[in-house]
Amino acid sequence: MEFCEQLSSLGMVVTNKAVIHTLSKGFQERYSTRFREWLGSSWIGMDANLSALEWRTKWQTLQQEKILSYATSISFDGQQLQPAIVYLFAISADRAFLLLELRESAAAPKPGQSGFSRLQCAQIAQQFLDQADHFFVWFNDHRQLCYANKAALKLLGGSFRQWRNRSPEEVFPLLEEDPLAANQLTYSLLHAGGERVYLLLSIKPLHLGGKQYWGVSGYDVTQAQVQAKRLSLCEEKVQQLSLRLSDQKRAHKEEISEQYCISNIITLSPKYRKVLAQVAQVANTHTSVLILGETGTGKELLARAIHQLSSRANFPFIKLNCAALSASLIESELFGHEKGAFTGAYERRRGRFELAHGGTLFLDEIGELPLELQPKLLRVLQEQELERLGGTETIKVDVRIVAATNRVLEEMVKEGTFRSDLYYRLNVFPIFNLPLRQRPEDIKVLAHHFMSRFAKQQGKKIERIDPADLEALTKYHFPGNVRELENIIERAVVLCPGNTLRISLEPASAPQATQQYPYEFLSLQELERQHIIRALKKTHGRVSGIHGAARLLGINDNTLAAKIRKHKIEKTEYL
Repeated sequence: MEFCEQLSSLGMVVTNKAVIHTLSKGFQERYSTRFREWLGSSWIGMDANLSALEWRTKWQTLQQEKILSYATSISFDGQQLQPAIVYLFAISADRAFLLLELRESAAAPKPGQSGFSRLQCAQIAQQFLDQADHFFVWFNDHRQLCYANKAALKLLGGSFRQWRNRSPEEVFPLLEEDPLAANQLTYSLLHAGGERVYLLLSIKPLHLGGKQYWGVSGYDVTQAQVQAKRLSLCEEKVQQLSLRLSDQKRAHKEEISEQYCISNIITLSPKYRKVLAQVAQVANTHTSVLILGETGTGKELLARAIHQLSSRANFPFIKLNCAALSASLIESELFGHEKGAFTGAYERRRGRFELAHGGTLFLDEIGELPLELQPKLLRVLQEQELERLGGTETIKVDVRIVAATNRVLEEMVKEGTFRSDLYYRLNVFPIFNLPLRQRPEDIKVLAHHFMSRFAKQQGKKIERIDPADLEALTKYHFPGNVRELENIIERAVVLCPGNTLRISLEPASAPQATQQYPYEFLSLQELERQHIIRALKKTHGRVSGIHGAARLLGINDNTLAAKIRKHKIEKTEYL
């Protein structure tokens, strides 16, 4: 800027908006009466042939080529026009130096006919370019470096004397093509300080004094290149992770498909094979299925088998245990909620119905669903549409329902704790899952299956089950069904010291009636804990509702839920 102010020629600094920022000493001396008036005004107002659109176009070209000239007519008083040649030199992204050469005609200057002497042009260009923070080098008609500004020398390293008369191939040794033949290219060089710098070079042929020159200007794009490389590495890493995740997902899906394939469900029982035949019969329909049976019989196993055999197998299988959550939480989990729908709803959340779209929704312990939510569930089953909590948008869903319960729903309908219309909607195709005592043929084969699985997990080599213990298993009535058998075998594997599995049924078969509560030795905290467990056992794990443990204990639902968390009561203790 100081150079512009001291310049005796007509020069100015203009912004990208064509606003005159600084005027040279030449302007001040020649037009002293208008000098201050022009500061802050628009160059477009002086250039009679220039519109705002044309200025934007020229500015874009200038940012690419760094040097620009054009013929026009200038009006300093708004009336009289004077032909002129305008030279523009880029200083930065929003500043340029404008050098004005007044002429007798508006024709573009021919080589050697500039109003400035060759020495003046060289001095003006050198003083201007030395102040620029961009890379500038010039090559003469012999393809020898004849000028390098301070910014270029800083990047190249050394003095101008060291680089003078060097060829383009010596200045840019890493380029395979002719550096002066291209219009624009990216070049990498080692900074004098040892850091790698990337330059976006623009090459422009120039005719000065009847001779051919090449001006090479460059922007430092190191940061952009580094970011581009980082982005490329990140994209490559994301692609690798995506492929790995895809492989893992496919493997997991194949594992699940194999695990829950009906042909892999272990049974020798003719009665249970009839149950599996029902599963295969209903699987590839869109009919709702109600799986009935005692706790621990493997109702979820059948639900997953139905899903895997259906046309929905490639879509989600989503599970919700209706006995595990309070009424307010079940509603949010099933139907989702909008941001701000209730205290703590900090963001929109999709419910299980939306997550299961196209697939299967397994509603376990459907008998524990609060009565007040049953009409809303019925509507979704009938209309296949829902609204999130706190929302007004109607959302279409395509979901198949498989429900399960260990309760007798017909009795609940009579008692008024389960809606008859919902019951009939769910009970289109009921499947009764047999308790283990009704399929005794499977006890031995399941015991060996669990032994192999848990031995492998724990790194033990167990070859067989003690014959007497195995026989005792077949005579046990298994109130906890397959889940209880699984737990018995897992405990036995943990305790097994050799290659023969010994099984003790004493802890599992100890009659509950003989259990005594040593009140004199228990704290109030422990007494409360055991009392809550007894209540949960009596209500089959149900917390709220008319037949819930909270009603039995005479306390609020939320209070009981808090006490369950406080005492760290696990489901396995009461189910």
